[in-house]
Amino acid sequence: MDPSQPLHRYNWLHSYCHLLHQHMAKGTFAQERFEGCGAIASNGKGYVFVTEANVVVAVPQQANETYEAKVSR
Repeated sequence: MDPSQPLHRYNWLHSYCHLLHQHMAKGTFAQERFEGCGAIASNGKGYVFVTEANVVVAVPQQANETYEAKVSR
């Protein structure tokens, strides 16, 4: 974040995707630079985030499920 720029309005989707980025699959992607995110399902249950090296799709069925997720490459 550039401190010389104005603050952005709070966005729950962006915040949730940052949370997924940090915790998905026990932190597998946390060291990669976060590039962006979005919702991929109209019911709000699917999310995608992009890092410098991966495109990650998450469709959590239960709370904490993304932390325990396995990564397929």
